[in-house]
Amino acid sequence: MVTPKTGNPMGRPREYDLKKVAADLLEWAQKDDSWNLCGFSADFLISPSLVLGWSKKDPDFCLAYELAKAMLGRRRERDVSKGKLHVKAYDLNATCYDRYLKDEKMDFLKLEASLKAQEQQALSEGDLQKYNQIQKMLAELQQQKKKKPSEKVKGSI
Repeated sequence: MVTPKTGNPMGRPREYDLKKVAADLLEWAQKDDSWNLCGFSADFLISPSLVLGWSKKDPDFCLAYELAKAMLGRRRERDVSKGKLHVKAYDLNATCYDRYLKDEKMDFLKLEASLKAQEQQALSEGDLQKYNQIQKMLAELQQQKKKKPSEKVKGSI
């Protein structure tokens, strides 16, 4: 089990041995009842923000973190197909644990955003053309009005 290198009852932040935490994470991820990283944080009393921070700053911990997520992803997919894990619980975090799915989803979202931007640009160009046509029509009407003096309608004062 993970134990801090130092602990101070006066509130000093704990210091962890990241190699030990990484080894514990990998060992924990191999257990058949390990389905998500929140379980690791709860079981070992380590803040999720610490785990995430270590995964971004320490290359060795990052590798252990990614491998643990892959193990959890494989188990989650297996267990949802066997009915051991509810499909909603699986879907909610599928991209967190399945890196391949996450990358494909990101590619799809980028494509979707690109298509939407192209559509917006096309609409903007169309709106600009309409605006220019209306401006041209107004200018023509003003020119016609200047050429023909307005005639008074019978009965007007």
